[in-house]
Amino acid sequence: MKDDLNGLDKAVSAVLAERTIERNLLLVKVAKSKLAKRHDDKNEKVTKPEELVRLYDLLLQVDIHFFFVNVHELNKYFFM
Repeated sequence: MKDDLNGLDKAVSAVLAERTIERNLLLVKVAKSKLAKRHDDKNEKVTKPEELVRLYDLLLQVDIHFFFVNVHELNKYFFM
């Protein structure tokens, strides 16, 4: 039973990480389009370059965390 719950937890974590990455990529796409339109439309909220950097940083954090979780799991199977 515990192994089943462990597997389910890993599957849910993987889906959550995937969806978080997809969401952050969409936010980056929107922010980049607003950055390009910066001078065209005065009524639309402009994107600051710092906001784009923050979004890319969030993407890296999720990717790095997901990578290390997977490496840790592989190490358990092959080296323990």
